[in-house]
Amino acid sequence: EATVSTHQIHSDIIRLAQAADAGQHLDGPTPYECDALITNQTGRPLIAYAADCIPILICALNQQGKPCAVAAVHAGWRGTQADIAAKTVQRLQQEYQIEPARCLAAIGPGIGGCCFSTHADVPLAMHKAFGAEVERFIRKDPKAEKPGKFLVNLKAINAWRLLKTGLPNDNIAISPECTCCRPEKYWSHRFTKGERGGQAAVISL
Repeated sequence: EATVSTHQIHSDIIRLAQAADAGQHLDGPTPYECDALITNQTGRPLIAYAADCIPILICALNQQGKPCAVAAVHAGWRGTQADIAAKTVQRLQQEYQIEPARCLAAIGPGIGGCCFSTHADVPLAMHKAFGAEVERFIRKDPKAEKPGKFLVNLKAINAWRLLKTGLPNDNIAISPECTCCRPEKYWSHRFTKGERGGQAAVISL
C-alpha cells in the first residue's frame, strides 16, 4: 500500500511522489499523469510499468556514498525523444542538490534495437530532438519487406542521454534482454499485438 505508481502517458512529466499518492493505483487510475516519479523519502517505493517501453531506475548517492533519492522512469519512444531520462536526473539535481556524477542508473528489459522497427517518423523525431549524433543508434531495417523502415535502439539512446547529463559510463547498467525477443519471459506489446500484461520496475530507499 506504500507503493506509488502513475498513469503513464508517454510524456516528459516528472512528479515528486507525495505521501498521499501511496496506494492510489490499487483502487484504480491515479488522479495524476506523468512518466517519471522521484522521491527522497524512505519506504516509498516507486513503480514504472513497461511492456516494450524502457523502464529506467535511478538512485542518487550523497557525498558519503549513501542512497539519498530515487526515481522510476517510463521511456517509450516518445518519452525518449522528449529526453525524460536526462530530465529526471536534472530534476533530482534541482530538488535534492544531487550531482549527476553520483547517480546510478539501471536500464531494464525493453524492446531492443533488434526488434523496434519503425517508419521514418521515429528517426526524424529523434534527429529533431538530438541532432545528427543520434544517428549512430538508428539503422535501416534489413528485414523490412518495403524500404523506409528503421531499427531504433531506445536503450542506447537513453544511456547516451544519461552520459550527456553527467553520469559516468560505469554508473549505467543496461539489460541486454529484448522483451520482443523473449516473449516466454516478458510481456511484449509488439509481439502480442497488444494482448498483453506488463512488467513493473520498482525502486525504493
